[in-house]
Amino acid sequence: MSEDGKQSLSDFAENMRLARDAYAANDLAACRLYLDQANALDARSMELKRWQARLAWREGDWKTLSEAAASYLQLRASDREMAQFLARACKHLRGWKDQAGFFRAKRCAPTRLGRKSIAAVAF
Repeated sequence: MSEDGKQSLSDFAENMRLARDAYAANDLAACRLYLDQANALDARSMELKRWQARLAWREGDWKTLSEAAASYLQLRASDREMAQFLARACKHLRGWKDQAGFFRAKRCAPTRLGRKSIAAVAF
């Protein structure tokens, strides 16, 4: 890895650390600034997308939250925190009932054995 690449990674890590600290201190403007700087260095980072979604939730920016959480869930569909963020964002947006089908499982009775009898064999 080149020297510029190492510097870029260390700058990205430093911006993310500063963003986490600002978020914990409830300084949302500083957190947004550090996340924007980190975005300029590596826009594809999963950690960056997670923190952008958290910040959007804290600010009440539902449109940004739904976009950030949905793009994150395309890559990691099993992330429970992002699924909850997306559900909260969709609740506050127009047309959320149309988007709620994303979360709804098809309801049907579990497959049962029905009325057929089964002979149990004990050894």
